[in-house]
Amino acid sequence: MPKPRTLIDRLEGLRDEHGSYREIAKICNLSHSTVSTLVRRAKKRGDISGGSAATLTRIAEGLGLSVQWLMTGEGSKRPGDALSELLELNPETWSEPAIAAARAHRDSGARLSQVEWRRLLDRLDRALSGTPEPPKSELRESEKRG
Repeated sequence: MPKPRTLIDRLEGLRDEHGSYREIAKICNLSHSTVSTLVRRAKKRGDISGGSAATLTRIAEGLGLSVQWLMTGEGSKRPGDALSELLELNPETWSEPAIAAARAHRDSGARLSQVEWRRLLDRLDRALSGTPEPPKSELRESEKRG
């Protein structure tokens, strides 16, 4: 999945996730016209100005997103999201099905460290590909090295 490079890319991605800008406005306790104005400005100018920063902050907080990510595209999409940070650092290490399963686990409330996410993703990849789990002694050795 490519990283959304512009503000409008991120806003459109959120619209796709939530179904509509109207739904985003409802979740964030904003008027639809406020969100529509923000989107129009982002499309026209490619940036934000004036009260738009406050609107973006309300959207980020309402959707549980990092304000920095929403405004700039930098950092993790969700604050304290070790899985997103790990995937950003290692974009092609695991299969899409393993990543999707890990994201579903995170979205159900799991909060793991990057090391724990790495172990889970490795196990998911092995299980999905039919590769047997290595012996525990081998696991301990690989954990010492990496």
